[in-house]
Amino acid sequence: MSLARLTPNLRLQAGATHLKILAADGFYEVVSLETIRSDERVMLTYAWDGVRLFPEHGFPLRIYIPDLYGMKQPKWIEFLEARDHWEPGFWAGIAFARMKATSVIDTVAVDMTIINADHRPVVPIGGIAQVGARGISNVEFKVDDGPWQDAALRTPLSQLT
Repeated sequence: MSLARLTPNLRLQAGATHLKILAADGFYEVVSLETIRSDERVMLTYAWDGVRLFPEHGFPLRIYIPDLYGMKQPKWIEFLEARDHWEPGFWAGIAFARMKATSVIDTVAVDMTIINADHRPVVPIGGIAQVGARGISNVEFKVDDGPWQDAALRTPLSQLT
C-alpha cells in the first residue's frame, strides 16, 4: 500500500520531516516525508503482484522506493521512527544509490541478416536501457567508428520500464 496513504494514520508529531526505517538485520534508511507524500509509488509491501514476499525478498514487510537501487530499500522492516531531521542511512559514505542510466546490447541476430535497399547487410540487434523510475526518452548507438544513430524504442511494459 502507498506509504503516502498511510502517513495520516501514523499520527506523526508536527515537526516530523523524515521516517527512519529499521530492519531486523540492523539495516536502516531515512526517507523524507516529502518523498513519501509526493510519490504514491513509495510503498510498504508484504506481497508483490498478489504473491507474498519470500523471506529472502523481505517478508514480512519491505519498502519500495522507485528510482533507488534495492540496497537502499530496507527489507524485514520492524520499526518506523519519525524524525525531525535527515540523518545518513546505513550505506551513507559507502554507496550512492540513485540509479544511473545503463544500457546494454544483449541480442545480435546474425542468423537474421537482412539486405537493405542499398544492398548492404543489416544485422538486427537489441538490448535494454534503464534509469529507474525516471524513464528512457531515447537511446543512441554506433557501430565501430560510424556516426551515432537513434535506436528504435519499444513501448514500455510499465511506468517503471
